[in-house]
Amino acid sequence: MTKMTKVQAALERHMEETVEAYVRRVLELEDYRDGLVSTSDIRATARRSFAVLMAQVFTDAPSRAGDLEETATDLVARRRSQNVHLDPLLTAVRLDFTVLWEILKRICQPDDVDVLVDLAEPLWRAVEDYANGVYRAHLELSRREVREESVLRQEYLTQVLSRDMGPEAVRQASRMVGFETNERLVLCVALGDEGRTLRDVVSTALRSALPVHWVNFGGYAVLIFPSRLGHVRDLVSRAPCAVLDDLPGLDSVRQKLRLGQVIAEAVGPNDDGALTPEQAWPRLARRGLEENGFDLAERVENDLNRTRSNEAARIRVTVGQFLRSGSVADTAAAVPCHRNTVQNHLNRFRELTGIDPGIPHEAARLVLAWG
Repeated sequence: MTKMTKVQAALERHMEETVEAYVRRVLELEDYRDGLVSTSDIRATARRSFAVLMAQVFTDAPSRAGDLEETATDLVARRRSQNVHLDPLLTAVRLDFTVLWEILKRICQPDDVDVLVDLAEPLWRAVEDYANGVYRAHLELSRREVREESVLRQEYLTQVLSRDMGPEAVRQASRMVGFETNERLVLCVALGDEGRTLRDVVSTALRSALPVHWVNFGGYAVLIFPSRLGHVRDLVSRAPCAVLDDLPGLDSVRQKLRLGQVIAEAVGPNDDGALTPEQAWPRLARRGLEENGFDLAERVENDLNRTRSNEAARIRVTVGQFLRSGSVADTAAAVPCHRNTVQNHLNRFRELTGIDPGIPHEAARLVLAWG
């Protein structure tokens, strides 16, 4: 019998003693001392872990690495179900080295010192491999749980958005996704490729564990989050999408969803930020008129095209700025040009189109035409 075989046999004879020493040490750790894991469970885990570690150390067979990984995965699944946190779990795993090393030092004879030296590095490496396997399994299980929770939340949101579920069902769905009772919410809607921008907002928010939820609803990217999250609101304000703010709960979100979809459809390639209903209404009204064969923009453009193109372009800029401010002085400062030039452009526009931007009723026609 070789020295290594003799030490291995001695360790196996002292295994129950080693297990009990391990149990005493583990019961001093946080979570374990609180009774989250039974003593019998700790004892059974120690027996299995020690057996796998000894096989790894004394045989050094490549196939043993799979046994170690499988043991780590099984351990993580059980401890997660018992609400044991990662830090005490890793400490408990690394106690395997401490306990085994202490028993090895005690059972080795003076002439076995060379064996003890030879075992130190393989034992430490095996325990570290075990701990790393536990860490990887914990991360993977955490990711899987996050994915599953995300799918469940999306299912709840899809149900709420699809139909009137009644007050109690809506309250339950709100709790499931992390919204407070009577929470004021923000609804964002994007269409096509612009939906990726909203997904990026979700990714940023999830890193901070915020109640920000994304769902694909009939081809529209829908983002919902509490109005109190001002920094998230700032993020979506820079995205080309529809934004409806301060909605009183998920049921109101459902009722306003169609408006959000219509606004999202009106977002254009030149938009570099979000559109609110207040900003989008001229476009929506113009689209409604155009769908019924009444194109205000075409009429205005045909009239403007009766003059030189460079003059028409300057008039458009001046009139557009005047519609935003209603002030000749502010328009002159913004364009910029002399106040008389502004007035001349307004007069020329009235001559060409028959629309006086200074008269609210006629200005409204122009707002719709250029909305």
